[in-house]
Amino acid sequence: MNLRLVTNDSKECSETVLELACAAQRFNGDYIKTTQTNDILQPNGQYESNTVFANAALILKYLGYYSRYHNLCIDNIPQISIEPVDVELASDIKKFYKYLAFEVMSSDSSNGFKTKINEFLLLDYIPLSQLGFIACLPQVYNRESAEKQIKKSIKTLDEEYIGKIGETIYNNNCNILSVTKSKNFDANNVNGIINNKLVAWTTKHELLPGPCFILSAKIKAHNNHWKFGTKQTQMNYVIVKK
Repeated sequence: MNLRLVTNDSKECSETVLELACAAQRFNGDYIKTTQTNDILQPNGQYESNTVFANAALILKYLGYYSRYHNLCIDNIPQISIEPVDVELASDIKKFYKYLAFEVMSSDSSNGFKTKINEFLLLDYIPLSQLGFIACLPQVYNRESAEKQIKKSIKTLDEEYIGKIGETIYNNNCNILSVTKSKNFDANNVNGIINNKLVAWTTKHELLPGPCFILSAKIKAHNNHWKFGTKQTQMNYVIVKK
């Protein structure tokens, strides 16, 4: 495959680029800013190199480009594909930031980041020199849409904690509000509602927003939500019925 070098004049269809950003996020399972190569110890005692390519590199490979930032392992960059789930997510992102753009314009405060996002999404063609900005958008959307859902829900919650610290609670219906990647650990941060009270826990399992049933959980701490200040019960050893 003959790849073209990205230049300041390189442009591609904005809709396709956003769908590819969603595909790259799905492929890597996260937003990877720079290509990383690590030596992983194998069961036979030998080390094997493993390369995780930057989301932007995956997008460029699909479009038939390469960048000086990603050309060291260019022949090994995987070929991603756009799936229906990526098209759906890209559509959700456009709707979300279009709505937020109206909020920004109707308020006294300005948000340059959200304004810039909407400006890019309104373009027919996106300059590839700004690809990094679009490549991180699915991750930013996941975080901001989760925060918006929590902000909307906490207005009607009881300002109370659940249980006593150290106590184990059993058999509770829970409505999961958000599931976001942890910045510090290889895990997901979960916020949910039990008995109309805000709860939170960390898990390595893949959970989705919506109803679930918690078989058991231990009360780890009583604190407040880091952004909205609402009383929050922190749990661990959470067992969710699948």
